[in-house]
This record gives sequence, structure tokens and C-alpha cells, in this order.
Amino acid sequence: MDSQEKIKVSVLIHCYNNENTIRKLLENLNWADEIVVCDSFSTDETVNICKEYTDKIYQYKHKNSADQKNWTIPKCKNEWIFQIDTDESVEDELIKEIEKILSSNVIEYEAFKIPRKNYLFGKWLKGAGNYPDYQERLFRNYLRYEEKPIHAHLLCKGKIGVLKGHIIHLGWEDIAQIRRRFKRHRKLLFLRYQTENRNFKFYHLILRPIGIFIYLYIFKKGFIDGWRGIFFCGFFAILEFFVLKDFLLCKRKK
Repeated sequence: MDSQEKIKVSVLIHCYNNENTIRKLLENLNWADEIVVCDSFSTDETVNICKEYTDKIYQYKHKNSADQKNWTIPKCKNEWIFQIDTDESVEDELIKEIEKILSSNVIEYEAFKIPRKNYLFGKWLKGAGNYPDYQERLFRNYLRYEEKPIHAHLLCKGKIGVLKGHIIHLGWEDIAQIRRRFKRHRKLLFLRYQTENRNFKFYHLILRPIGIFIYLYIFKKGFIDGWRGIFFCGFFAILEFFVLKDFLLCKRKK
């Protein structure tokens, strides 16, 4: 390969009613060779905004994130894929790293892990497992995600590299956004527990949420983020309570 020749990359985005955030993301991706969008039948201006930046727009009914990614990956024409969400952006340092990698004569890795900075109400969270929060987002186009309703990982048996530049995640910026996140996670975690045929008892309604809060706040150092740390750890403790409630009531009706 000529030293000036660059391996091309496709950026993969999934969206649904993200008219308030998607333009900022798309404007951050002018370094990409191709932008591929998979929309879950948005009812706002999301698709029209995307059309200003790419003609590779597909629509697919959302089942879960992994299913949607696996459906869209074959529609990307380039050898490498960079996947990013609509509430994220890319640091300049990360863009330079990716461009340097794709300009290499030989790439020995099948995928790369990228650290992510998660922000809650305008501040970067560093505790409760929020950093470095590695995400496998740059990968070869023959890889796929495991079939799980939530928190599915990339299936990769080869070598995985680690980058230094960050993805910026602004997924906790206002109450409306957090409510949507809670609703989505409640549904997907419930489906995960159903799929795994978990054997929960009613006393887990108390023990598991308390255990999750203690684990995140104490052992994963959520306390270093002050009141934001309490909020974040409390979110997942309360989420677990409501998911278990749904799960146990559903099981009781059978």
C-alpha cells in the first residue's frame, strides 16, 4: 500500500427522533469516508437533517441496539466501521488517531477500544465505573455484536487495540433525556432477565437495589463525583427495583 493511501472508514449511526442532537454529531464527522444512518422511523426532522449529510439512510424497526447494528453493518461499504451514538461526539485527538491507524500499511488489530467520557448535568463523571468506560467502536466490517437486548459486546476473537482519544457522551444532560433513558433501560433489562430465565424472589426487590448502590457508590468510587455520583448510583438502584417489580409481577400472573 502506498504510504499516502488511506484505508476508508464508514461511520455507523442509529437514531430515532434525535432532531435536537443529530446535526451537531454529523457536523463532527466530516473526516469520515461514508456516513451510514439507520433510523427507527423517526416522526420528527431527524431523517431530513441526515439527508443534508448522507444519502445512505435506511429505516429498520428497533428491536434492540445489537440487532439494529448487525442489520446495518453489511450496508457499510468500507473495510472499517466506526460506530457512534447520536448523543456522542469525537475528540480531535481521537480523529487524528483513527486517521493515523487507517494510513498504516498493516493493521494488526481487528478492533479498537476507545475510552469514553460520560457527562451528567455538564460535568464529567469519573467514578462508579464511568471511566475509562472503554467502548469497542472501531472495528473491521465482518465483525458483529452478540445477540443481547442490552449491553451487547462486539464478538471479536482477534487482537483488540486501545486508543487514547475520547468519545464524549452527553447522555445525561437534562431530566427529559434521563427519563427516556430510564424507560428504555427498564424495558431492555426486563427482556434480558426474561431471556436469561432469572429466578428472582421478592426479597430481591430490596437487596439487589441496595447492593447495586453500595457497589457503585463505595466499591466503584461513585462518591468522588459528589451529588452527581449519588444521582447516578441511585438511578441504577431505582432502575433495578422497577425492573424486578415488573419481572416478579409478570411471573406471578403466569
